[in-house]
Amino acid sequence: MTTQTNPKNATDQDTVSIPAPPPEALLYTAVGIASMLRISRSRIYELMASGDLPRLRIKGSTRISRRSIDGYIDRLMAEAQMAS
Repeated sequence: MTTQTNPKNATDQDTVSIPAPPPEALLYTAVGIASMLRISRSRIYELMASGDLPRLRIKGSTRISRRSIDGYIDRLMAEAQMAS
């Protein structure tokens, strides 16, 4: 956590605590990825089932790594560039 003070006439009462941003997540849920990519949750499950979006299973929970998301987006960009 960081603090900032009001530069004019700073007193202890002017100190404000500003929480540090959370670290980037390593793994995401299908719902989280759907929200990030602005596509449906069912489409995320289709992409996982087809192998286009690799997934991890952790004790019955499905998670998607940031690396998988980035790789999927990179492949889409490469396909788009080749098509144009």
